[in-house]
Amino acid sequence: MQNLRYCSAAKMSKTFLLIAATAASLFAQAPSNLPGTIAYFRVVGATETEPGTSELHLVDPDGSNDRVIYSTPRGLVSIYPVPGWRPDGEEIAFISAHEFGCSRFDSDIFGIRPDGSGLRRITNAPRCEDLAAFPKGSARVTIENQTLNASIFFIYIEGAAELQQATILPGLSSTLTINNIADLGRQQIVYVKSGSGTWFNPAAYVDIEPGQTVTAGSSVQITSGYGPFQLRINNFTWKGDGSEIAYIVEAGLRLVQTASPAPG
Repeated sequence: MQNLRYCSAAKMSKTFLLIAATAASLFAQAPSNLPGTIAYFRVVGATETEPGTSELHLVDPDGSNDRVIYSTPRGLVSIYPVPGWRPDGEEIAFISAHEFGCSRFDSDIFGIRPDGSGLRRITNAPRCEDLAAFPKGSARVTIENQTLNASIFFIYIEGAAELQQATILPGLSSTLTINNIADLGRQQIVYVKSGSGTWFNPAAYVDIEPGQTVTAGSSVQITSGYGPFQLRINNFTWKGDGSEIAYIVEAGLRLVQTASPAPG
């Protein structure tokens, strides 16, 4: 069997054309009265410098009635391009990184109804835009850079609407004040992100007080003891009754949570 990694561009093109033609032939042969709906992702607008956009499509089994119900922001394609129907058929879950700037994870599981309404974030809820409804406060946190060659980091506190960039030279520390953090009614952990992954110290958390500035209980040390962890969701599955969702994080975590988390 030929290894596609060594195929020329022309051979690859012929292979993809053959696959497309075969798929079209299968759709053409499918009876028009088959029940159900197929959900799938299609990447459009990809260039040599941008990955394009992931479109979530629904299509009837015979290939008709193909429509788009959701598109990721340009340049942020779905990391795991296999959507999963909730067992009752009332919602479709998928993995996307388009809200990495306001989440402890670099990708999250989202849910959307088949008619394109009700988009929500299942892991690390709520969605970025839903944070506007929460009372806000500020927090002070100290970051200690114990690496030898990294100096640019992005600080995230659960409940913040965006990352805050910080330049901290190796061997030094910096105390930052981060504003506009939603009070989620619990201890909110501080995370430090970079291209290498994410660092965090479970003791470095804040209890946000609306209208006030609080201080994190401990510093975050950028060192091997606290990271870097790859906090990307790679796969997921629904529980049979749709009440829970299980997923795998690249850092090696296997987690199960309710499919309808309370905000915060």
